[in-house]
Amino acid sequence: MRGVRRRSAEEMALLEGLRVSENGFGPNRKPHGFAAKLRVCGADWSRLDLDNFGVWDCVFEGCDFSDSQVKVFHMGEGMVFSEYRGCDFSGLRGANVASGRGRFVGCSFRGARLRGFNADSMSMVDCDFTGAVVRSCVFWGAPLVMDLERDPSLPVANEFKGNDFSGADLVSCSFRRGVDLDAQKLPEADYYARVRHAPTALEHGREVVKSWAGLVECRVGERILDAIEREIQTYQFDQFFDSRPYEFTDISLWQHLKKVLEQA
Repeated sequence: MRGVRRRSAEEMALLEGLRVSENGFGPNRKPHGFAAKLRVCGADWSRLDLDNFGVWDCVFEGCDFSDSQVKVFHMGEGMVFSEYRGCDFSGLRGANVASGRGRFVGCSFRGARLRGFNADSMSMVDCDFTGAVVRSCVFWGAPLVMDLERDPSLPVANEFKGNDFSGADLVSCSFRRGVDLDAQKLPEADYYARVRHAPTALEHGREVVKSWAGLVECRVGERILDAIEREIQTYQFDQFFDSRPYEFTDISLWQHLKKVLEQA
């Protein structure tokens, strides 16, 4: 965020419980941060500036991580859940949550810029994404089958409810494996579609796109329906769809397809 002075490596090293180490991949790379077996309440860890931030078996309550820049956030390493209760991640930049087990309850991501959230063992309850740009993220209603088979102690479902995305920009994001979209507040725009009954909508959509034979948009429509079908294969039958990655030269065709998908 413009105007934010993030902490230096020396300043971050003074934060109690945060271990900071040099990045061995090059002299100009940002340092790594790691926290393990902490129970922290009300700590100010704002303005972090890290290449990787790993967390193992920690509970953070009412802690401030605002205005931080973290390239990769391993929210819960070592096959152990870490929990974040009422924490402030507002203004967070660049966080890619690609692995780990975590639980976020009542946290703020207001104004954050997030990319690549794709952790299938992450619960999220009553979190606020107002003003956030959330790009290429996947939110999972349950862990992958292979993860459940590998670790029988893993909860069979993630808790995902009460989250406010209504003021967020969800760019190419997906909800998979049974996320209850009615339990979230979702944004509304002409380029979004709420496909409540995806299998039926897919059938109706195929008929519409078939009528576009010979038009440039026919292939665009096929790609959209293929994406919806892929989400069905992840057991997500109530879908939220962003059409912006798909270019329509005639926007009225998208509007018609959207209407058919939403009314199915």
